[in-house]
Amino acid sequence: MANMLVGSCGINCAECNAYIASITNDDEKRKKSQRNGQKTITLPLPRR
Repeated sequence: MANMLVGSCGINCAECNAYIASITNDDEKRKKSQRNGQKTITLPLPRR
């Protein structure tokens, strides 16, 4: 079994678009990840 890096969010980082965008410094992937997250995350996020 290969080692897995699992974030505090519970997602395997090797499959996480936000993580991949960060390590490859890809702004287009960051934007895509943000749009996808806005559609799939249904929990209310705290406001500052």
